Amino acid sequence: MSEPHRPDPLAAAARVKDLARDLAGDLAEGYRRSSRYVRLRGAIVVGSLAIPSAFLFASIAVILPLFGGISVYGGASVLGVPFALALLGRNQVIVLSALSLIGAMGSYIPPVAFTPVVTAGLIGEQYLPIVRRCLGPAIAAVILGTLVLIYANPIARLFGV
Repeated sequence: MSEPHRPDPLAAAARVKDLARDLAGDLAEGYRRSSRYVRLRGAIVVGSLAIPSAFLFASIAVILPLFGGISVYGGASVLGVPFALALLGRNQVIVLSALSLIGAMGSYIPPVAFTPVVTAGLIGEQYLPIVRRCLGPAIAAVILGTLVLIYANPIARLFGV
């Protein structure tokens, strides 16, 4: 019977050292990326708080769906919170509902156009004709959401929120 193979302790230590170095590099890169993300988010918060009211509503109506066209989740997490903070003088239940409506329209906008792409896959059509059909209702939803943002407090009183 032969002896079981014993690993070389020096080779194992060198391998562990290499893995630890790679892990530390990955953690440092993740920290750098997350700190950049936090700084970007902070700049957006400060910028959105400095926008005059009329431009704030226009920027929400344009930027939130366009950014959502790239990443709906990213649009909600990066831009939704700063815009909600910029509208703190209004009823937050109504404001967050309207921001959700406006942000959700990003899933209809290319290049991602997630909802039309999934629908096209299900029914076996090209997705651009579906995007064209969705564009009118999406624009109407953004206009409705913007109006709800503007009149958030009266709407809240109407519904007793």
